[in-house]
Amino acid sequence: MDQSVILTRRYLLSGAATAAALAGFDPMRAALAAESLDPLAASGLDDDGFMALSAVLTGHDRLNAFLGSALFQAMRDNGQADGLAGLYESLRAAAGNADAVSMVAAQPDHSATVQAVLRGWYVGLVTTQSGGIARIGYEDALMGDVVEDFLALRSYCGGEPHFWVELPELTEPIVVSEVTP
Repeated sequence: MDQSVILTRRYLLSGAATAAALAGFDPMRAALAAESLDPLAASGLDDDGFMALSAVLTGHDRLNAFLGSALFQAMRDNGQADGLAGLYESLRAAAGNADAVSMVAAQPDHSATVQAVLRGWYVGLVTTQSGGIARIGYEDALMGDVVEDFLALRSYCGGEPHFWVELPELTEPIVVSEVTP
């Protein structure tokens, strides 16, 4: 199969949700929030540091710790630990300056990390090392907070993710009768 990106409805919606999260990224708010970031320990970014970074990027200070731990683990497993630590330190250095925070978030080496963190929090999806997509959350993803005033999210579907792509196995044949005029 061709490895190029195939535009699917799910991919489009996921991208739109990520774009909306990025559009909602407020550099002034992030600059003020970044003032609370402590220097990283010698061991690097830990769960608490990731949660603080996430609060700066999302603008939400009461994030689900279980979802955050799963997101952080998935991103570390995907080789993004250094990128997360670099983003953390860059935002900490830019604290209090909205222009500097905007520049940090737009830098090529940081923008993909910002997008990955926001995608994880808002949509609950993380790209795996193999290039696949792992669902780490749904009910606690922030997409529900964005639309909770007018839309109820379905909490569960009828099978595994993407179960609807494959035709179901039928135990009995479907009989289609012809209708004669």
